[in-house]
Amino acid sequence: LFDRTVAALSEHHIPVDTGDFRLMSRRIVDRLNAMPERDRFIRGMVAWLGGRQTELLYDRDARHAGVTHYTLRRMVRLAADGLIGFSTAPLRLATLMAVIGVFAGVGLLAYIVAGLIVGSTVPGWASLALIVVFFSTAQLVCLSIFGEYLGRTYMQAKGRPLYLIDEI
Repeated sequence: LFDRTVAALSEHHIPVDTGDFRLMSRRIVDRLNAMPERDRFIRGMVAWLGGRQTELLYDRDARHAGVTHYTLRRMVRLAADGLIGFSTAPLRLATLMAVIGVFAGVGLLAYIVAGLIVGSTVPGWASLALIVVFFSTAQLVCLSIFGEYLGRTYMQAKGRPLYLIDEI
């Protein structure tokens, strides 16, 4: 579920159902080590680097002894690193909510106008509801603009190269 969520929200193709255990060429390892990021989501970083990748299917046996030492807290942190490190989709959530708010405001306005025409209005309700929806939507629009700038600044601050040269 996690891999599919990150793959769907990521701006780069990240293969699903892959682990962190892999064989890599020296060139990819050097490029991976040269990346300045602190919160590393290895699956995404290797996919971002590109190169030729081939899957090797195998049947993984159950753990023979012991239990995993990867706690729920560490798994949640890995999920956050994967989602935040390779996607600005969480920041764009404000844009989606602002669009929904605009449609809700237009629908509310149509409902209010229809109520005025029919003559079945509750005094004060319409103006209060319209003011709340209008200002909430205005805040979400401002937040979405801020989120776009923040996302672009974040992607620049990672210091990833614009392109990688394979051979000279």
